[in-house]
Parts: sequence; structure tokens; C-alpha cells
Amino acid sequence: MESFSSASFLRRVAERAGLSAAVGGDLTEATLRGLGEQLPAEHSAALAGELPPTLGVWLSATDPGSARGLGALLERLAQGDGRGLSFCAQHAAVVLQVLAEVLRPAAVRALAQALPDDIAALLRPSD
Repeated sequence: MESFSSASFLRRVAERAGLSAAVGGDLTEATLRGLGEQLPAEHSAALAGELPPTLGVWLSATDPGSARGLGALLERLAQGDGRGLSFCAQHAAVVLQVLAEVLRPAAVRALAQALPDDIAALLRPSD
């Protein structure tokens, strides 16, 4: 696995989603904050430690374990961004794909086990 930076992660997400860097960054932040709400505190902290500090802080700046499921994640994204659920679903899927590509395989497995099944199903590298 190659090393990655916050900038390269955000660039990959924005390019793959067809978004500007600013919009891609905002939605990536919201998605990571939403993921932090899906995870118990110990899993959120472990995942934050696998990411560059700029990205990891977004996971840990949430209320761990306060929400569960893809519906809750997408509603959070749609409320925060004012975009539709479909747009938010597409973007969240891209963020999860990129996470699956840059994290160590053991970290991906641990994250998938800690997330609700409907979110974990999106945690796959792109084809």
C-alpha cells in the first residue's frame, strides 16, 4: 500500500466524483464526520489514526456511535449540504471506495466489521 496525504485523498475523491476541489473537500469532511457517528469511539479513534491528521480529526470531531445505518448517514449529509439523497449517496460511496483503496487491508476489514452492513457494503475499491 502506498502512503497518502490529505491532499491526494481529497483530490482522488473530487476527481472520481466529478466535483470541484472545494465541494469534494466539503462533502468528504461531512462524510468522514458522519462515519465517525456510525462507529464506536474506539473504532473511530483507530480509523483516525490510520488517516493523515487533517482527515482523522474529522472522524474524531463527532459523537461516536450516535447514528446507525446508511439512511442516517445520507440524511446527515443531505441536511448539512442541502443536496439530495441521491447526490449524497453517490459521494459517500466514492469516499468509502477511496478509503478502501488507501487503508491497510487489516484496517479496511476492521472498519467493515465495525460499520453497519449497509455502509460496510460500500467499502470496496473501485473496479
